[in-house]
Amino acid sequence: MIQQKELAPDTTDREIVITRLLNAPRELVYKVWTDPTHVAKWWGPNGFSNTIREMEVKPGGTWSFMMHAPDGTDFPNKIVYTEVKAPELLVYDHGSDDPNDRNAFKVRVTFADEQGKTRLTMRTLFETAEERDRVMSEFGAVEGGNQTINRLEGYMDAMRGDVELLSRSFDAPRELVFKAWTQAEHLAKWWGPKGFDLEVITLDVKPGGIFHYRMSANGQEMWGKFVFQEISAPGRLVFVSSFADKDGNVIPNPWLPIFPLEIRNVVTFAEEHGKTLLTLAGKPLNATPEQQKGYMDLRENMQQGFGGTFDKLDAHLAETQGSTAQNDAEPIEFERTYNAAPATVWRAITDKAEMKQWYFDLAEFKPEVGFTFSFYGGTEDKQWLHLCEVTEVVTEKKLTYSWRYDGQPGISYVTFELAPVGEQTLLTLTHRGLESFPPLQDFRKENFVAGWTSLIGTSLKNFLEKNQTAQ
Repeated sequence: MIQQKELAPDTTDREIVITRLLNAPRELVYKVWTDPTHVAKWWGPNGFSNTIREMEVKPGGTWSFMMHAPDGTDFPNKIVYTEVKAPELLVYDHGSDDPNDRNAFKVRVTFADEQGKTRLTMRTLFETAEERDRVMSEFGAVEGGNQTINRLEGYMDAMRGDVELLSRSFDAPRELVFKAWTQAEHLAKWWGPKGFDLEVITLDVKPGGIFHYRMSANGQEMWGKFVFQEISAPGRLVFVSSFADKDGNVIPNPWLPIFPLEIRNVVTFAEEHGKTLLTLAGKPLNATPEQQKGYMDLRENMQQGFGGTFDKLDAHLAETQGSTAQNDAEPIEFERTYNAAPATVWRAITDKAEMKQWYFDLAEFKPEVGFTFSFYGGTEDKQWLHLCEVTEVVTEKKLTYSWRYDGQPGISYVTFELAPVGEQTLLTLTHRGLESFPPLQDFRKENFVAGWTSLIGTSLKNFLEKNQTAQ
């Protein structure tokens, strides 16, 4: 177990931090987190279930439980609370019955009130940065944590009476699926029943903003409207939907007057190994008992209708990604001229100490064919283990190495070529093979372009100029 200690500002490299604004009062969020009758129903990543043996939420108290993975594997867990301040704070050591559990860590959960909502922040602290990186790589700790909080949100929606209408997996990264729900150029291609064309009249994606649209088919037309209540990109959308007239005024369903005037919809987007599990739930607002009954009676019809709409979304996502994949097949190429000799630039791209100052912090690097190296890089939400091998070396002229990601298919190649231009050096960087990577947002071509632009266009340039000045 990790020895109890206060989290300090200098522990950033040993932490995983997940934060979320939940649409519920913190007293309720705290209760759902500390009551075994609630927590057993949502705790853990997608597909996991729990058997709780004991749960005593107090300093020195224990929460002992078994997590059951989708493949049937059981994982024993033991939490010992070190600090409890209801409804504000939980601090605990998380491990198992094994006192030498190498996967143990410390957690601090805060519940902050924000105008009736709850800002949840979960900080997980490991003994070393290496241990944090190992857990992120081996167990997908960041993705698992986000899935757990997604399940918490879904469970709390169900507590408020939202009825799940449909859940479907899309073979696309959730950032793209979220864009398909929030950008006019995407919505126009798929929203609405099969056979209908859609015109976006107004789209303002913000709390209180409106999506007003017109649908037409076979000479008929009708209007609809969303009023957005909550936007948490790329994980969640909450909006009130209704039929509307051409001016955006709410009107009854033209075919079913018994149908509620307004429906509160909750759409969640959960990442699952590069795909997106989308769940749609709804609840009538200010409805009469007859309208509530009508809504429930029509649930099967609504599921069929949304099924057709989601078929259109599925096709649109496939078409969009196919177009993106074509673009990704073209290699990235940069040319930059530096006010330094080729030998100086070569040293900057091959010397570990110099690379640390503008590139990544590598444990070791040698410009030798067959030399392998690795490093972590990515975003705050996801750090990827990069695996590389030097494949070609022409001293002071050319360096090529492979570039792939641990646990992911695909391989690409990065080439640096140096050519003297008077007393300066022309560097040409080429990155090929991006199309071989899975269609994850982090692997999109534009992200590589932005990364290399920063590294080659700014960081390396500044490093070389700084060294020239110093000399």
